[in-house]
Order: sequence, then C-alpha cells, then structure tokens
Amino acid sequence: MSRRHLASQPTLAAAALLAAFHFACSDSNGGNEAPPDAGFPDAGPPDSGIAPILGTLTVDVSGVFSAGETLTDAYSGRTLTVGTDGNVDVSYGANKVALLERASSTGQSTPFSWDNATIYFMLTDRFENGDPNNDDNFGRKALEAPGETVGTFHGGDFAGIVQRLDYLESLGVDAIWITPPVEQLRGWVGGGGQGDFQYFPYHGYWAGDFTRLDPNFGTEDDLRTLVREAHARNIRILFDVVLNHPGYLNIVEASLYVPNAIGPNSLSWTPGPNENWQSFNNDPSLINYKEPTLTEWWGVDWIRAGDSMANKDFPGYDPNGGTVQTDDVAFLPDFKTESTKIVDPPPLFANKADTGVVKIDDATVRDYLIAWHTRWVRDFGIDGFRADTAKHVELAAWQALKNAATTALAEWKTNNPNDKIDDEPFWMVGEAFPPVANPPRDQYFTNGGFDAMINFDFERSAEGRVENYDLLEAFYSFWAPVVAAPGRQELTYASSHDTRLFYDVTEGDLELQFRLAQALLMMPGAVQIFYGDESARPPGPDVSDGEQKTRSDMNWTEIDSGDRDDLLDHWRRIGKFRQRHRAVGMGAHAELPIDGNGGYAFSRQYDDGTIDDDVVIVLAD
Repeated sequence: MSRRHLASQPTLAAAALLAAFHFACSDSNGGNEAPPDAGFPDAGPPDSGIAPILGTLTVDVSGVFSAGETLTDAYSGRTLTVGTDGNVDVSYGANKVALLERASSTGQSTPFSWDNATIYFMLTDRFENGDPNNDDNFGRKALEAPGETVGTFHGGDFAGIVQRLDYLESLGVDAIWITPPVEQLRGWVGGGGQGDFQYFPYHGYWAGDFTRLDPNFGTEDDLRTLVREAHARNIRILFDVVLNHPGYLNIVEASLYVPNAIGPNSLSWTPGPNENWQSFNNDPSLINYKEPTLTEWWGVDWIRAGDSMANKDFPGYDPNGGTVQTDDVAFLPDFKTESTKIVDPPPLFANKADTGVVKIDDATVRDYLIAWHTRWVRDFGIDGFRADTAKHVELAAWQALKNAATTALAEWKTNNPNDKIDDEPFWMVGEAFPPVANPPRDQYFTNGGFDAMINFDFERSAEGRVENYDLLEAFYSFWAPVVAAPGRQELTYASSHDTRLFYDVTEGDLELQFRLAQALLMMPGAVQIFYGDESARPPGPDVSDGEQKTRSDMNWTEIDSGDRDDLLDHWRRIGKFRQRHRAVGMGAHAELPIDGNGGYAFSRQYDDGTIDDDVVIVLAD
C-alpha cells in the first residue's frame, strides 16, 4: 500500500489541518448549447483509444464491492472485474481519475437531495447577455464616465441564462444560484478603498425596490421563462436575498427622493484634479448628508443611518447599534429587522411611481421584507434562498423568512403542478463569514431555519489541497460525518464573488483547474461551482477592491471556440457522476488501500434503508 504527496508538504500538515477543522467546527459554539449527451460523453468501448492508458493502480475494494462483481469506470467507460482477493486493477488516462460504480447501476441516478446538490453560482450581469435591448435602464449608460467598465453593468440577464441552460445541465448542475435580481440603485458610488472606479450595483446587493425586478436583468416574463426552462431540465433556481440592508444613498437616489439634499450640478459631476469617485461624499454642495428632509428616504423607523455613510449626520436616524446584528455592513444602512414597531411603508415609495410597495396592516420592518421576498417564491416558484450577511440579521428573522417561504413554495407547487420538479420543500443556505461567535454556528440550523451554511474552509487553501492527497483525505474524513448528521448541511466552494477566484490565486495554472474538479466535486455535502471554475475564467482588472477581480465576464469566447474542451469534458464527467450518486455527497467516507506507483483511493457508501449506493474514486499521482 502506498500513497504519495503530489506536492512535497510534510505529513504533519495533515494533522495540523485536521486540528484546525475541529477548531472550526467548535465555532458551532460561538447561444451554443452542449449536445444532449455532453454531460456524460460516450467514452467508447474499453481501451478504444479515446482515453489511452497511462498507468494502472491496484485498489482494495473488498469493503465496498464483492469478488467477481463487474464495475464500470464512469470516467473512461471501461469495465473492470473485482478479483477473488477483493482487489481491482484500475487503469487511468491523462487526467488520472477513475470513477467506479456497479455496472448494474451505470447510467442510473439516485433521487435528488439538497444534501448532495451541485449548485452553480453566477453574477447574472456577468454571465451571458441574452437580450441586448435591456442593457440600458434608468439612464445608467449616460451616467457612465468614458472608460469605466470595472463597476458598470455588462448586460447579463435572465435570457442569457436560459440560452446556457443546456450547458449548465451538461455539468451536472442541480440548482442555479443567481445574485439578487430585484431593482437596484439607479445611480453609482465610489468603488474601492481609493475610490478608483465608478461603482454601479450590477451585482444586485444594493436594492432600491425589493418588489420589482431590475430591468437590466429582465422582465417578470423572462423570469417565468427561466424558472420553467430550468425546471424542465431538473435544475432549481435560488435567489440571493438581502434582509440586512438596502443600497447606499447617492446623488441619483437623492435627486429622486430627497432633492433638497443635492445641488443643481450634482448629477453631472465627475472627479476633478486630486479627486476620486468618492469625493462627492465630502462636498455638501453635491450631496448634503445634514439635510433634514433625508428622513423622507427610507425613514427613521426603517433603517439606522446615523453613521452608515462615511460618518455623515443623517439627521433623525439612529446610529450604528453596536452589535453584530445591528451594526452597519460596509457603511450600508441597516434595516431594523429586530424592531417590534408597527410601521408604514418607507417614505421614498410615496414618490416612486413604479413600485409594488403597499401598506401592510400591523406590519413591522421584518414583516414587510419577508412579504416582499416571498412574493417571488409564491408567484414564480423560486426553489430556495441564499441568505446574504446572515450573521448580521437576528436568527428569528431568518426563521420567519424560512417559514413564510416554505408556505409560499408549497402554494406555488399546488397551483403549478406541471412546472414543478418535485415536492421538495423550500431550501435555504446562509452566509455567515467566519469567525462566527455570535450567534453560535449550530444555532443557524436549530433557530434560524437554515438547511445549510456556506463552508469557507476549503477555499482558504484550496490550491494546496488539490495538490496534496493527505490534506484532501484529512478534509474529506473530517467533513463526511459532519454533513451526514441530521439537520446540518454544508455548501463548499473554491471561488466566489467576495473572496477570490481559484484560477487567479493559482496564477492561471490549468493543471490545477483540472485537479480542482475532482477535489471540489468529490466534497462531502453540497458543493458550489462559481461561474468559470469549470472553464478557467480569467480574473478581471486589478483595482483597489480585490473582489472585482472575481467578477469578470464569463469566458464564452474560449468555450465556444473549443479552447476549453478538455477541461470542460473533465468537469462534466465528474459532475454527472456526482449528480447520479447520492453516496458522493452523503456517503460514509473511507480511504482504501492502494498498490502501484502512488495515488489516492476512497469509497463513499450510502444506505438509508431505501437507497443503497456505493462508489469508489481513484486519483493517480
């Protein structure tokens, strides 16, 4: 038996990493579509030459499969037979992966479970522009300064996602998570710590009206089409939702709702010498944050804003509340979701012609926000939410949102039996960026209504982990029993919009992008593919806000020209295998003895009394 490191790191690192995992867990106390078969390409008959054999490893599978049992390598299409000694000789090709399943189960799938889901996360604006006619709304293009592109809208929309659904299906995607699609601020703010770019809310996290879709993303009919076409491919839709804050006050919003706060030339302002895109904040002749009529914006009953905009006064508004749940995030106004006060709609909507905001009797701020968000579930069949900044909102608010959304989705499924996929209940995953000490992590599951929480641990050192099988084994063996426990699930990722892009931190190493596929997609629990992980999407421009590098446009030119065919084929084969086998995400994990020139083999076995599913994965050096 042998297993070699792919990178020369001491084995002590694995033990240290495992200890770190236990510490992290203790935090619980504190349009070219792919062809129909692209997701599981026909590898041809055994040894057909499509995947030439580069080596063979002997793996002891006696604890998983029976002697004489016929297996299929789902990666190459070859068949294998378990020997009388319980060993199987596994041949591998250039990508050094074998995915073993019983030949009798080849092509069959276990029923869908969120616990084993593969979720594809995209910034809608940066994925695909399916309808150029909706690229300019609210006069945003006229506000763009020449040469500004980092923080502007790029045109991605619901129609573009629909055009690429077959592509997503080919990857084995079970659900699509899109950034918040609601109407955003109409203006811009200064981006980055240095104000070095003009920053529009293309990402969706600076809402202006939660009751309307942003027209840059599409219409309500476009959204219905997206849900219907995704469901037709057994793909679910998740909305990113924000209960913590609306968007910033800026010159454009002030001109619409509190015009006394801006000067006559404010809308045409651009930075002058020795100024940057944040300089407008410091000039009261452009926008006056001491103007008393600012109470006619969201209103003092709705938000804290006393020091939410670069320590401006915002007369009448309460300041930062001083706790994790009542603090402001990135100087954004903080919704008073914990307040028990009965409120009227925010004042700004009295001056907004196109809104769905109406008075709700006996409603608190929380009640309004929940009604606005669950309307998308009840009317459109949204299958789940990803909750932004979860630790900055009290758990009771999340639990109330989950309860209301569960009821709303059940109603939609009753009213739309031909458009639903199944009878799975509403699903919710939360982002509580570590360290999470208040509230304790376990309470998100027990008191917050969350089905899963985002697991940040893999991403932190993913580039080393995909190269070192000892580190990978430590990670797998720790997390498999954690996610198998009832009432708790994790969603693991390698890249995201607010951390880093794997292809960037590995300095464009395509080999590591291949290895990322098997390391991430074999992770216990649910996994998240960030758009372009599978296609080695290059990073965006390097500005003072490093998050912008992660949000470049999807590299369709390289994909459609065939420059990424081998990489995509690799992700598709592994992704489809994962999708077919609940054991991958939810099975008991065990490392297997292996003989040969080195490598790593492990099994995942799942049996809940109804579903019996076993797989073996072999990774060569």
